[in-house]
Amino acid sequence: MSIPLRPFAVLASLAITGSALAGCAQQGTAVVVDGHPISEQAISELSIELPGITGGAGSVSAAAEFAVLAESILVAAGEHGIVVSETETRQALEQAGVDPATLSEATLRGLGATLVQQKVQMSEDATEIFERANALVSSAEVSPRYGLDFGADGVADLPPWLIGAEGAN
Repeated sequence: MSIPLRPFAVLASLAITGSALAGCAQQGTAVVVDGHPISEQAISELSIELPGITGGAGSVSAAAEFAVLAESILVAAGEHGIVVSETETRQALEQAGVDPATLSEATLRGLGATLVQQKVQMSEDATEIFERANALVSSAEVSPRYGLDFGADGVADLPPWLIGAEGAN
C-alpha cells in the first residue's frame, strides 16, 4: 500500500479543529478522547516529529489537535471494524521514504489514523463513521494549556492570545 504524504499534511492541518475546554483529570494527561488518555509526553513527541513528515509548523496546540482528530477517527472506524496495524503503518511509511524506527509510538499511531481515514473514505459506512468521529472530537477533553476549544461543530477555535503567539513562530 502506498501512502502519499499529502494526507498527513491534510490531517495535521486539520489539527486546528472540536466542546468547551475541560481539564484532564489525571496529571500528565493532555487529552482524553472517549476515555482514551493521551499523555503530555505524546503531544510533545508529536509536536517535534510531525513537522518533519508533514512540512507544517510544529506547535503543541497543533499536535494536541492532531491527536484528538487521530484518536477520534481510530475509535469511530474501529467501532466498524476498520483498523490498520502498526505493521501496515510502518510499511506505508517506509514506502514513502520515512524511517518508522525514528518515530515515537504516538506519531506512528497518529499517522496510522491517516491510513484508517483513507479506508473509511472507501467504506459504505463513511458518513456514519465521520459523524461519530466528529461527535468524539466535540466531546474530547483537552487540557486548557493547549488553548483548544472544540465546539459542537468539531472545529477548534484558538483563543486570540494563542493565535498571536503561534503566528509569531
